[in-house]
Amino acid sequence: MGDWARVEDAVVAASFWMLDENQLNLGSFGGANWMIAGRRRHDYHLVKRLNPHDGLYDLGRLMFDLAGLDAVSL
Repeated sequence: MGDWARVEDAVVAASFWMLDENQLNLGSFGGANWMIAGRRRHDYHLVKRLNPHDGLYDLGRLMFDLAGLDAVSL
């Protein structure tokens, strides 16, 4: 349950369920497009970001680490 608790904490810290689906990144000419989706009961939420930061970056980094991809440079 330790890993699941870390995921739950990261979802809360990112305010994932409150984020808009898309966020405009005006002036950006490249980077990483991230899509993070979640489902709780009958609610489905998708967040798309170019070069995420703060809590959403931390949530994505945690997902990579838990998948055994901790050596991946993001």
